[in-house]
Amino acid sequence: MITIWIAAVLGAGGALMLYMASPAQQLRKKRPAFRLCMISGSTLLCASLLMLLASEGSGTAVSEFLTLIMIVWSLVPLAAAVWRRRMS
Repeated sequence: MITIWIAAVLGAGGALMLYMASPAQQLRKKRPAFRLCMISGSTLLCASLLMLLASEGSGTAVSEFLTLIMIVWSLVPLAAAVWRRRMS
């Protein structure tokens, strides 16, 4: 069970790092290094998927993985836009 939670944290972190590599990201005023974000995000996502595949069936693991990154990539831009609007 703890493996699934660790995989979820790694997956959310990886999806967040890939979002930070986007030129349209709104979390920071200056975009971080593209290569660093891409490599670390991809590594975290791969580790997350491998942990899920090791602890669950392949269909369940892939479904949970895709759902997690879809939620992160949907909610983080929205939360960042709301947060920026409140700060200004």
